Amino acid sequence: GAFLEFEGTRGQLERAGLRVGTQLGRTFTVRLRRDQLAGLRALPGLRRVRLARYARPQLDVSVPEVRAALEHDASGSPPAYEGRAGAGVLIGDVDTGIDFTNGDFLGGDGKTRILYIWDQEDATGTNPAEFDYGSEWTKAQIDDTPAVITHEDSYGHGTNVVGVMAGNGSTTGCSMPAYRYVGVAPEAGIIAVKTDMSDVGVIDGVNYVFQKAAALGKDAVVNLSLG
Repeated sequence: GAFLEFEGTRGQLERAGLRVGTQLGRTFTVRLRRDQLAGLRALPGLRRVRLARYARPQLDVSVPEVRAALEHDASGSPPAYEGRAGAGVLIGDVDTGIDFTNGDFLGGDGKTRILYIWDQEDATGTNPAEFDYGSEWTKAQIDDTPAVITHEDSYGHGTNVVGVMAGNGSTTGCSMPAYRYVGVAPEAGIIAVKTDMSDVGVIDGVNYVFQKAAALGKDAVVNLSLG
C-alpha cells in the first residue's frame, strides 16, 4: 500500500491500474504491486509517494512499560503469578458490554472471572436489585447456563477494553502464542455494565459496580473509556 499526493481524480488513478481506497483532499490511499512503483513517475499530477508503514499490537510492550509485569512476578509461565495480578480486586467497566464466552476472562479454575453483567438496554432478564431497569446476569449463569443470557457486546469495544485491563492472554490468536498479550490485572474479578450511553446510565453503572464491591467486601476500580 501507499499514500499518493495527487493533483487529479480517483478515476485517473484507477485507469492507471491502481486500487484506490480513501481520498483525503489531494491524498489517496492505494494498493499496488511492487512492479508498479517505477511507473508512478510517469503519472501526470503526482506530487509525492509514501509507502505504507505497518503497526502491530503493543499490549506486550505497554504492560511492561507501566511496570505491571514487575507486579505480576510470573512464576514460570502465565497464568501462574507470585506477585500482584489483581486477585481479590474487582475491575468494573461501564462500556458496550463484554463477550462473556471469551477465554481471556476465565480464572485458573476454568470458571469465569466475570461476577456480574448489567445490560441496561436488555429487558428480557431480571433487573438488578439496586436498579429497576435492564437485565442482570451472574457468574453462576455464565458458568452453568450461558444459553439463557441474552446479553451481547455488539460493538466489541467493551470486550477489548476489559481485555487490556484484565485479560489473561490465553486466547491471543492471530498465529501468536498464548499469553503474549496479557492484561494489566489478569487475575481480577470483573463486573461489566453495558450502558445506554446516557450520563444517567453511566453514573448508575459506576454506582452499581461499587455497590456490588461493597456487598462482597472487595476493593474496586471502574474504567470509563467513553467520551
